[in-house]
Amino acid sequence: MATPMRVAIAGTGFVGAIHARSARLAGARLAGVAASTPERAASAAARLGAERAFDSPEALVEAADVDVVHICTPNHLHLPLAEAALRNGKHVICEKPLAVDVDGATRLVEAASGSGRQA
Repeated sequence: MATPMRVAIAGTGFVGAIHARSARLAGARLAGVAASTPERAASAAARLGAERAFDSPEALVEAADVDVVHICTPNHLHLPLAEAALRNGKHVICEKPLAVDVDGATRLVEAASGSGRQA
């Protein structure tokens, strides 16, 4: 039996909860969540059944025990979090829009294509 993917979700609002449910239905473990504050992350971890709460989305994308990062944050945070996740060897699933402008989207496509990860 294959080891389940370890998913972490940045952004724990309505869309983040949908991603958490979908990841579980696909057989993944919900390794952690990050929200706008550590307190909100702790509350969301309890509500969503995550293994832990991260103090920040940046800590989440740097965690060694995460395979896939789901980015469900406000739009202006998609690009920097996705780039950081790819730099840290994570696969990325990003809620739309990918970036807030064409230049940002182009940067992310280039980062993804050179990462060896799925994005």
